[in-house]
Amino acid sequence: MSTYEKTSVTRRGFLGAAAAAGAAVASLGLAGCAGAPSPAKEADAGAEEALSSTGATDWLGEEPATPESFAAEYEADIVVCGLGVAGVAALRTAAEAGLRVIGFDKADASRSSNEVCAFGSGLYAERYPDVAAHWEGMRPLILNAVSEGCLYRNDTRILSRYLDINGETVDWYFSALDESEYSFGTSENGGKVDREAALTLAEAVYPLPEHYDPRTENMPCVPGSFRMGGEQKGPGFLAANLARAQEAGAEYYTYTPAVKLLTDEAGRVTGVVARDAEGNFVKATAAKGVILATGDFMNNEAMLRTFLPAVLDQGYECFGPENYYTLADAEGKACNVGDGHRMAAWVGGKVQDFGASMSHFSKAANSSVFGTLPFLMLDAHGRRFMNEDVQGQQFAERIRQLPRRQAIMVFDDAFEEQLPWMPYGHGKLPNTRRKDVEARVEEGTLWKADTLEELFAQMDIDGEAAIASVERYNELCRKGVDEDFGKTPTRLFALERPPFYANYMTRGDDLVTMCGIVSDEQCHAYNTEGEIIPGLYLAGNVQGNRFATIYPEIFMGYSIGMALAFGREAARVAAAE
Repeated sequence: MSTYEKTSVTRRGFLGAAAAAGAAVASLGLAGCAGAPSPAKEADAGAEEALSSTGATDWLGEEPATPESFAAEYEADIVVCGLGVAGVAALRTAAEAGLRVIGFDKADASRSSNEVCAFGSGLYAERYPDVAAHWEGMRPLILNAVSEGCLYRNDTRILSRYLDINGETVDWYFSALDESEYSFGTSENGGKVDREAALTLAEAVYPLPEHYDPRTENMPCVPGSFRMGGEQKGPGFLAANLARAQEAGAEYYTYTPAVKLLTDEAGRVTGVVARDAEGNFVKATAAKGVILATGDFMNNEAMLRTFLPAVLDQGYECFGPENYYTLADAEGKACNVGDGHRMAAWVGGKVQDFGASMSHFSKAANSSVFGTLPFLMLDAHGRRFMNEDVQGQQFAERIRQLPRRQAIMVFDDAFEEQLPWMPYGHGKLPNTRRKDVEARVEEGTLWKADTLEELFAQMDIDGEAAIASVERYNELCRKGVDEDFGKTPTRLFALERPPFYANYMTRGDDLVTMCGIVSDEQCHAYNTEGEIIPGLYLAGNVQGNRFATIYPEIFMGYSIGMALAFGREAARVAAAE
C-alpha cells in the first residue's frame, strides 16, 4: 500500500531505549514512520504557494490545489491529523476498537504538558482519597463557575460531557504503563515519589493547604490533578500511549503534516492530503472521518491579530519553536500556526467568536517564590490594585493592564504561619518553605530588608506611595474586612514582622490559544451557517467553544484533560456515525 518504511516502537521497547540512552523522551518515543525513501516529487505549485507564509493580515490564504498524483495512497476508517495529546488519544482509541487508523504529524515528536486534571478518576481516588473527597457534590459549582467566567460564551455542554468522561479517560491513559514502570505518590506516603525514576505520577500540590475548601472560595479551584514527573515527564506517558496505539495496529507518519482536507460532492470530508519533508504528497481516505488534533495558533501572528489581538497588544513576541508547547517541523519552523484551523475553514468551518488564550507565571525570573498566592500586591506606582485572591489566569490578566505590565509582591517573616490559610490552584505554591525563600534572596530575584523603607529603596517603585499602601492594607487587615477590594478575610495578613520581602512579577507567559473551530460535545465541526460538517471531528486546541474570553481555572490541567477526553471521544463518535 505504501513505499514508506515504518519503525516499530513497542511500549517496553521505548522505555528501555530511553533509559539506555539517557535521552529525553521527546526525541525518542515518537518516531513512528519515517518519510518516504522514494525520490522527492516536484511539489504542486499551487500547494507550495498556499503553504507559504500568509503575511501579516491574511490568516487564511488560498486553499492548496489537489495534486494530480501521489507518492502513496492509504485507505483507513479514521485519519488523525496531529499527534499531541488529543491526537494520540484518538489514534489509540480507534486502533483498540479494531479500526484502520492512520496518523500524520508535522514534527518528529510530540510534546505534552505535565499536569492533567484527575476529576472522576478511580486511579486517583484510590491513591488520594482525602483529596478526591472534595469532588462530591461539586459538579454544579464547576459548571456555573466556568460558564460565568466565560461570560456564557462557551458551550457548557462540552464541559458537562467532559465531566462525564474524564475519569475513565485518565484511568485508560495511564493504563498504557504497568504501575511497576513508574513511581507514584499517594496520600499514605505523603505524595512522595522516587526522584531517580524515569517516570513519576503524583498529585500536583500535596498536601493541600490545611484550611482549603473549594466550596467556600470566591474563585475556587477543585483539587485533584496528576503531575507527570521524572526525567521523561508528560512526554514519556504520551509515548507509551503512542506505542500502545501502534501495537494495536495504528500507523503514523512523522514530518508529514496534513495540508488539505478532501471532500465529496455533498461536502462530506473524506480524507486528507499530506506532505512529507521531501515534498512528496500522500493521500489518505477516511471511510468514517477525519479528526483534526492540530493544536493552536500561538505562532501565527496574522491569526493572533485577527482573533486574539489583545495577546499582541499586551506584549507577546515569543514566536518560533522556543514558544511553549510547540515543536519544529522539518524546516525548523514552529508547528503551532493554526494548520487545522485553516484546513477546516477552507471547507467552510467557522472559527469561534470570543476565543481565549492561556497565560501562566511559569518562569522563576518573572514570578514569585510563592507563585500567585494572595500576598499583598502593588503596582510600579506603589499602589494596591486588586483583590489578590484570584486564580492564576485572572492574576495574569490584571497585571497585563499595569504600568510596565509588572507588579510587586510583598510579604513579611510570618509567611510560614500564613501558608496553611492559602488557596490551592494553578501557579500557586503553598508548600514553599523558608529555604526556598532564602535561596531566592541569594540568587537576587527576591529582595529582603529589616524595614519597609529599606526594602522599597532597593526596588523600582514609588517608596512613599508603597509605604502608604502598606499602612492602608494593615488597617484593613486589623479590621478583618477588605473594604477596598473584597479580599477573603482569612487571607488578610498585616505586614508587621520584619524582615520584609518583595519581588517583581511581570506579565506572565503565553502558552496556547484556545480559539478553535466551532464545535460541540460530540466533537463535530460546524460551518459558518451553523451546520455540522459531516466527516470532520475536532479535539484539543483546534476544538472551539470549550472556553471563551478567558480560561477559568476551575481545575489544574483540565485543558490537557479535555484534549485527552475529546481525542478519545472524537474517535468513538466517528466510529459510530
